[in-house]
Amino acid sequence: ARASAGGSTPAKPSPPSSGTTPPAGTSGSRPPGLVFVAGRWLDIEGDYLPRVVTAEIGDAPAEAQRVQALCTRTYLIQALALDPILGTPARPLDTSQRFQVLGPGASKGARAAVDDTRGKVLIWGGALILANYVAGAGPWRGRNNRPPAPDPTRTERFVTYNAGKAGDDVAKTPLARPVPQNRGCLSQWGASWLAAQGSRASEIARYFYGADVGIWAGASAPRPAPSSRSGGRSGGDVLVGAALVWGLKYLWKGA
Repeated sequence: ARASAGGSTPAKPSPPSSGTTPPAGTSGSRPPGLVFVAGRWLDIEGDYLPRVVTAEIGDAPAEAQRVQALCTRTYLIQALALDPILGTPARPLDTSQRFQVLGPGASKGARAAVDDTRGKVLIWGGALILANYVAGAGPWRGRNNRPPAPDPTRTERFVTYNAGKAGDDVAKTPLARPVPQNRGCLSQWGASWLAAQGSRASEIARYFYGADVGIWAGASAPRPAPSSRSGGRSGGDVLVGAALVWGLKYLWKGA
């Protein structure tokens, strides 16, 4: 966050409503559209994502909140699809900076950002990118489009500036292993400054992740890409091809 800076087959349980305690026998099951966090089930699009966006980027300009929503959703989908137990009572989501910060509530702006980007994720080469993001140095001021700026969270060293770069020229972040889907790391202070200068969410994403990063809206399946290991916030294999399609359909009830 800017201010402070994943025998027999049991019968399928009935999906609990958001905010309920888990039904008996569902400690390792994750109903579609819900995640278990902080002792309760939360609706992903309606509650979890808006609260994370609020906690992570606060009252930033609208386009910065939209790019944060894209990063937050991409990060979550990859983590959940790779670990069927994550986001269940058996392994609740971490609410700290080790995964994604969850706030006590959601702002109107954050809810709008999640709604405006519903179902959209960041991809490169047909696969989800490792959507790393940190506070970075900031706040950025004046007309300069780079720090120097204070860096109290010591995270500027992870930020990458990939505007106009593509393919192998894209700088990778040391937050993750140097795998193909490591397309760098976004600065939340930088995203806020760029949004204030009139940049759109897609332009902000490409400023940090490279000119060839795309936004997939689920209209068609992305091309398969090799699976790799990551050392980013949550680690794990890169979600690719059919697994990405499954993840979106499963998590968002086919939306």
